[in-house]
Amino acid sequence: SALCNSGRDILYYNNSGIITSPNYPQNYSSREDCRWRISITTPYRILFKILDLDIELSNQCRFDWVEIFNAFDNEIPGSQGQLIARLCGKSIPKAIYSSFYHIAYVAFKTDINITGRGFKIAYEADLTNATQMRVNINNKLTSTSSQLFVLANFAVGLTFGAPLSMTNSTWRWYLNGILLSPILLTQLSSNVTHSSNASTLSIPTVTANHDGNYTCVLKTNIQTLSHSIIITVQDQQVQIKLIQPSVILAGHNVTLDCITTLIPNLSPSITTYPISNTFRCTASLPTQSTSSSSLPSSLSPLITTSVPVENATTPATVYYCPAEITSNRSWPATPAGETASTTCPLPAKGNATRLCLQRADRALPIWDDVNTIGCVTPTFVSIQEMAQNLTPVKGQIEKISNLLLQATNQTNLFGGDLLISETTLTDINEVLQLPIESDLIQ
Repeated sequence: SALCNSGRDILYYNNSGIITSPNYPQNYSSREDCRWRISITTPYRILFKILDLDIELSNQCRFDWVEIFNAFDNEIPGSQGQLIARLCGKSIPKAIYSSFYHIAYVAFKTDINITGRGFKIAYEADLTNATQMRVNINNKLTSTSSQLFVLANFAVGLTFGAPLSMTNSTWRWYLNGILLSPILLTQLSSNVTHSSNASTLSIPTVTANHDGNYTCVLKTNIQTLSHSIIITVQDQQVQIKLIQPSVILAGHNVTLDCITTLIPNLSPSITTYPISNTFRCTASLPTQSTSSSSLPSSLSPLITTSVPVENATTPATVYYCPAEITSNRSWPATPAGETASTTCPLPAKGNATRLCLQRADRALPIWDDVNTIGCVTPTFVSIQEMAQNLTPVKGQIEKISNLLLQATNQTNLFGGDLLISETTLTDINEVLQLPIESDLIQ
């Protein structure tokens, strides 16, 4: 038949479509021999659904039939071209057929006798586990989970989408199982927009009325896919903590940690999107300082939004010891009165500490000496283990004493090593004062 491309494959490259028998919905002709090759975007499989079927019925479909089968061996390495389905008659199967690969074939063959209306088959890429929900708060993309806590008066956008476009696809949004009709969307001051492969629900300003379970359903010719997310709207309380620079000038801007705690029934003090409940902000503080230091140039990229100080609770100015590298260790900027911690230099294990001192005779804090009492080398760990349950057994004390002498002659000793040395010598001294068992027998 000329409708079958004169014996050559009829090619389909769309990610979804409809295949019909020649002359459908009128009766097909005798001696039809057609084959459709379907190739979609990798790595998706192809789903098939029979929409209509009227082909001469016979045992094992020997006379007229339509077949669906996988790609040929030479098209995809490792494929075997298995038959997926062979159909005839008028009974439309409910099954959804799936290929193994992104290439499949539909074949149609008839004999010289009885004909029928033929077939109508829908195909499309299998989007199972491929759709996703994206959450946008105040124009910032955030991580998606099954439950989302949002601050009152923030803008929220929910986008449910698929990686591929599908023909005859419809999108529906539901709130607590109720379809979000145009009237309901207007009441909630929300709107819905669709693109070729996604649908977005936009809420410019969330309130307590927007609490609930939001579900978007994508329905195609074959598939029904959905995703749900629970939105809980809460008010916020804000605290601001100075993090840098350690010295600021009166009237200058500084970088702050604005830590927002979601607490119900509190009026929102600012409307800025939090990242993991902590975000950067800028504020002008009326501070006094005799230092000539100013804001570092690296500060600018950290500033993302402005928060007036009068809208939040601002603690007293906190000065910091600057970040530096000492004793081959990197020490972070640390507030005055607090202790920084870092890993011990090798081969020691544990953590070294360093206090940021605020002295009365200095305007700015300074670093104290590095404390390595928590750093111990493997040699002294071994000596400590040997000294446990120490007894005046001949040779034991001499062995430990010699090991301790050799270890303490090293040039690089840590505070933890010296502490073990002191404890071990004390234990040895106590044991030497005990009477020897042979002396008691005599």
